[in-house]
Amino acid sequence: MGKSTKEKNRDVSNDGTAARSEAKAEPTVKDRRPKNGEKSQKNNQTDDGPKVRVRDKRYWVQDEGGAERDSESVDLERKPTYVTQLEKKIEERDRKLKEYIAAYKQKMAETDEIRARLEKKMEEQADQRFAKLVEKLLPIIDNFSLALDSTQKNQDF
Repeated sequence: MGKSTKEKNRDVSNDGTAARSEAKAEPTVKDRRPKNGEKSQKNNQTDDGPKVRVRDKRYWVQDEGGAERDSESVDLERKPTYVTQLEKKIEERDRKLKEYIAAYKQKMAETDEIRARLEKKMEEQADQRFAKLVEKLLPIIDNFSLALDSTQKNQDF
């Protein structure tokens, strides 16, 4: 069963008597107001406060020689390992992307060359077919011209 609030605030001492565990706390320097005739400690302190120098004793913060660095000289450009891993992945993917783009441009250039070669070949084939057609039609046209000449010479028909 749960204890009541009063029971929680009490503590039993070695001799069996109940004593309050919460003693009255003395006022802190901040809470304490100066009595008559006393000067405030606030006026005696400087506004800057005491200078505190922090030394980082973590092993990964030490220099190469084993000398510890102060917090002021810590390299702020140093990145966590997961950031460097992500940067490596980005660089690798950028490299792959550049390779893919170069391959795409090369294939497009090859396609353009093939297209130009096919167009040229089609024009040559069209010229050859036209030449064959003219070659077949020439004797017929010659015969028509001879027939016209002979009709004009002989008007007996």
